[in-house]
Amino acid sequence: SDFPSLQVIHLTGIEGHKEVRERLSQSGLRSVVMDFCHDMGTVLAAADLVVSRSGGSSLAEFAALKLPSVLCPYPYAIDNHQLANARIFERAGGGMLIEQSQMSGASLSKAVASYLKDPPLMAKTRQALATIHQPRAAEDIFESMARGQTSACASHAEVEEQSVSESITGSDFLPYANHSEGGQ
Repeated sequence: SDFPSLQVIHLTGIEGHKEVRERLSQSGLRSVVMDFCHDMGTVLAAADLVVSRSGGSSLAEFAALKLPSVLCPYPYAIDNHQLANARIFERAGGGMLIEQSQMSGASLSKAVASYLKDPPLMAKTRQALATIHQPRAAEDIFESMARGQTSACASHAEVEEQSVSESITGSDFLPYANHSEGGQ
């Protein structure tokens, strides 16, 4: 391996758990394979890089923890909001986007290696994530609503992507919340 210290923590869901465990075991990579984890804080704290879907809550966690990411949006999410989230996250410098139709072992390896081989890229991404993170988002929305700026709570179906992200956060980040359990 080009990365002898690499350790993979893979959350699979119930389906495919055994197959992924066997394949990673055969690969020689140090790995931990779990079907589910109730303590994502610990898992994310151990990570230097995340490969993930792009639900709004997950991206907010990555921004808060300044975790660079390779994002593969769930293509069947309502209104394709995960793709919109990932595009905005990538545009802001917070991660790389690989659409599921383009996802392969080669494309994923290339994206992961581009981060692991380039510490300045990791640092630049972490800096971008620091600017994306909006720890006062809820307060800002409330204050906007209290001032009568009702656009902060307009339906995303009625407003263009850019104007939603600006009205919610004042930045170019996460226009849509995750609307479904299955998309994260």
